[in-house]
Amino acid sequence: MASTKLGKHAKPLSPAPGARALCTLGMLSEGAAALAIGVALFGMVILAGGMAYMCKVVFLMPNWALLIAACVFVALIVAVCSGRLGKSLAAFVAHRPKAIDIAVGIACLLLLVVQIRLCRYYAFVTGWDSGVIVTEAWNIANNGALSITSYLSRYPNNLFLLWIAGQCGRIALALGFSTLDGLVFIFSILNCVSCALAMWFVYRTLSMATSRTWGLAGFLLCILVIWTSPWAGIMYSDAIVVCVPAVLAYLFISAHRSNGVKRVVLFALMGLVGVLGYKIKPQVLFMLFAVGFLLLVWLGFTIVRAVRERRAECVGGTSASLVALMVGGLVAFSLVGALAAPWASQLDEDAQFGMTHFLMMGMNPDSRGVYWEGDVAFSGSFDDPASRSSGNLEVVIDRVKEYGPVGLAGLFGDKLMTNFNDGTFAWGQEGHFFDNLPPESDSALASLVRSFYYPEGANYDLWRTYAQFVWILVLVCCFVGLISSCTHSFLNRKSGMADGLVTFSFVVSLAMLMLIVFELLFEARARYLYSSVTLFIFFAVLGMRWMLSWARTWRASR
Repeated sequence: MASTKLGKHAKPLSPAPGARALCTLGMLSEGAAALAIGVALFGMVILAGGMAYMCKVVFLMPNWALLIAACVFVALIVAVCSGRLGKSLAAFVAHRPKAIDIAVGIACLLLLVVQIRLCRYYAFVTGWDSGVIVTEAWNIANNGALSITSYLSRYPNNLFLLWIAGQCGRIALALGFSTLDGLVFIFSILNCVSCALAMWFVYRTLSMATSRTWGLAGFLLCILVIWTSPWAGIMYSDAIVVCVPAVLAYLFISAHRSNGVKRVVLFALMGLVGVLGYKIKPQVLFMLFAVGFLLLVWLGFTIVRAVRERRAECVGGTSASLVALMVGGLVAFSLVGALAAPWASQLDEDAQFGMTHFLMMGMNPDSRGVYWEGDVAFSGSFDDPASRSSGNLEVVIDRVKEYGPVGLAGLFGDKLMTNFNDGTFAWGQEGHFFDNLPPESDSALASLVRSFYYPEGANYDLWRTYAQFVWILVLVCCFVGLISSCTHSFLNRKSGMADGLVTFSFVVSLAMLMLIVFELLFEARARYLYSSVTLFIFFAVLGMRWMLSWARTWRASR
């Protein structure tokens, strides 16, 4: 069994109050997440071929073949790394920590430059909500006024995204761009920066939690999953926040290793970054929820300890961290509110769609939990948010009753496949997605890049199959990582000890579990997982780490 101690160059984290309870909670969250991922993999490999669910994608190879290929690939990597070559590589990395950090930083910058250049070749104006935001942002950049208030009145959560897009439009105009494509390209630069930050913070977080060797493994997985994804070329909320969960994980583990003012500042930054990400893409908030829940657990046990020991001062550190987290979040809410205030005043507050609308859509029997225009029309028929929410909930209750336990399980099975069985993260699945592709280019490199990401391209199916292969590889390793972490949490619970990696695993697994449950209940779409894909990468690396430890133990016992 792999050790759960921190890596050789990682500083030990401070002991957590209520260690045994924390280990129990970790075991439960990791076990539940492992169950969900395991069911998703089983459905993808065994059942999906005969299922009829929304947004279904067919690849050049069936999932069972891709699963075998992924397992063989991982086995080869583990076999090589468990021998002399792996030990030599680990020793090389361990003895050159600063050099490795610099090398990874330079690699992130180089990959950023290359990705921006690639986006210049294939980025385009797409349809659905993204097209509305692009058009509106371009209007704002040109004359500063809103032209379509009905959409934003229904979905005011897009106001911050619109503000960012509007600034991109102004930059595009200043640089001489005269069409919407210029705005999309400037926005895609932000997406690429977010991708580079995701790669860097995954590397740094795993380096602190385990070792720089495993930080490098996370960095390479980010390249395979995030850097090769064409979502960077789309102006919408998915790619621009892909770094947020990784940044939150880094801030958490840094704060957990710190004390005093530095710890408080780091938790405040967590609240700030988490809420800013939430105002762009709500799904990235779950990492912040998980950290907040952990702080509440710690606070509860520290209060009990303070009462028992009659030492009120021991509550101060945890209380300050929790307050800092909330203050950072409030600052972010205030900042976004101030930026969007000029437009928010023009919106019809009574037209706003709340979470009950998306819950109702998530239970739709016709779309099997995917977007449905009829549900939009139904929600739009009410005059105010209160009656709208009440009407939505009535429909939800009626639909759940009509489903029954078996029907509801079938719905969740379909949504699980919609969410998970697409390594492209629903590329091309939105309405009018490819309606505004740019004209053919004289550049051979541009034509080559577009051949992978455009539907008529010669390499389009090849890229999609590659993306599915890498995604299955991540899910398999993630499942192993969750199972191994669950086992470690159980062992630590038995001994009454909780180390830093257990705490980190608990927070990440809880965030992942909340994301999975959220997507099962509300509107389904594979791209909703993309923004939080770093959570899966974290556990995929932990799974590889466990497999390598097991392989080395097996070799030593021969």
